[in-house]
Amino acid sequence: MRYSYQQFYYPPLVVFNTMGLDDAKKFFNIFIESIPLRLKILSEYIITSPTYSTWPSNSFDQALLDLGKWFSDHVTTRKRTALEIDALVSKSPILFKTIDVPKYELSNETLSLSADIGMFIGENIRSEPNGIGWILYSGSKKSVDYHQPVLKGRKRMIFNPVRIITTFAYGIADGSQKPERMMDLFYIWKELLSE
Repeated sequence: MRYSYQQFYYPPLVVFNTMGLDDAKKFFNIFIESIPLRLKILSEYIITSPTYSTWPSNSFDQALLDLGKWFSDHVTTRKRTALEIDALVSKSPILFKTIDVPKYELSNETLSLSADIGMFIGENIRSEPNGIGWILYSGSKKSVDYHQPVLKGRKRMIFNPVRIITTFAYGIADGSQKPERMMDLFYIWKELLSE
């Protein structure tokens, strides 16, 4: 039996860049309120795979390794249309206009899973008593994290787990990332935010 995964819509970067502050706050509230349900949906989806029926294991490190492997098996792409490619090229800074735009895009399911796994990573970093918490980033409009939910560390360091996991998914799709990298990402960012 195939699991009927309910997708979560996490807007693309260009949408966040054009959002007004009120809309960004509304999305942030939806994001935060959705975390418990999204983590439940993610877990239910993972355990439908026979190999991962006992996920998460007793060891958090093993749970991260298993999550990286499971996600790698579920990263899918779709072909970009000519219109999408033209739009990306036209919106790119002149410096990037000579770079070939990839002919594929992550599937909507993969983008949703990236958001779910980003929530999982974020919540596990945030759960320790270290002063780390979710905030709406409303700093520079030039930032890739503008108007998005991010974790703020003890100092000024911020971390966008959804963006990082989405980037990781692109790496899985093009073969430049290995599943084990998910555990590395978790510990690198946990340490940076805790400093």
